[in-house]
Amino acid sequence: NIFNESGVWRFRELLNFCQIDTENINECSKYLVSLDGSEGRQSKPYQMSKVAEFIGISNNKLWLQPEGYNPSGSFKDNGMATAVTHAKMVGAKKIVCASTGNTSASAGMFAANEGINCDVYIPSGQIAPGKLSQAYQFGAQIIQVDGNFDDALKQSLDDAKNHNGYTVNSVNPFRIEGQKTIPYRALEYLRWEAPDWIVYPGGALGNTSSCGKALME
Repeated sequence: NIFNESGVWRFRELLNFCQIDTENINECSKYLVSLDGSEGRQSKPYQMSKVAEFIGISNNKLWLQPEGYNPSGSFKDNGMATAVTHAKMVGAKKIVCASTGNTSASAGMFAANEGINCDVYIPSGQIAPGKLSQAYQFGAQIIQVDGNFDDALKQSLDDAKNHNGYTVNSVNPFRIEGQKTIPYRALEYLRWEAPDWIVYPGGALGNTSSCGKALME
């Protein structure tokens, strides 16, 4: 079934959806949001000798994990699957986010898949055009905000609070739950032997938080 193929939902017993019987496929089908199991499915570690050479370690000691094969093209789909699942469980009719790129594309895609509205707040002139076009194509409403990302996030949180929206930025703990599956997939591939180091790029640091939570648990 699609939940066992999904790079997110095949770890559903390890995610914080205690009210769902994760062994009951009918119940999973009712609640869990999935793009036919494609989220995280293609994300498997690989080796690249030129990168290992560049940083000065042997090739057999470095693994890279691609997240660009996700449906919207970024790692955000891991967390969006779980955040929108929770939005659906609480009956939300609209999801809301602030974004400079990847979050808007992922939120718009999942909202369109579930038939709910999506409002995206962007700092004026500070968003990747390709990602913005994805959000538009999925039918998201785009609101430009004067200021930086933090200003856009504040307005999005106010919108969610005042107009019955559901926030899907990484301040939402259910976003973090889905992104825990990124290190789970790496560890699964490495036969559950943890590497000495796990290196993440950092923005708002929600993804690094999800890694820490996954390892602690």
